[in-house]
Amino acid sequence: MQQVEMVSLETLIPENHNYRKFVKLWSFDYVARQLKKTRKR
Repeated sequence: MQQVEMVSLETLIPENHNYRKFVKLWSFDYVARQLKKTRKR
């Protein structure tokens, strides 16, 4: 039998990790809006 384990980046990445600093500095809202536009076509 196969089991699925759910994990979250919030629990895996330490508070002081560079990933968290990067996410705070950069916003991907623009990219998300552009992707939505291409999906509508």
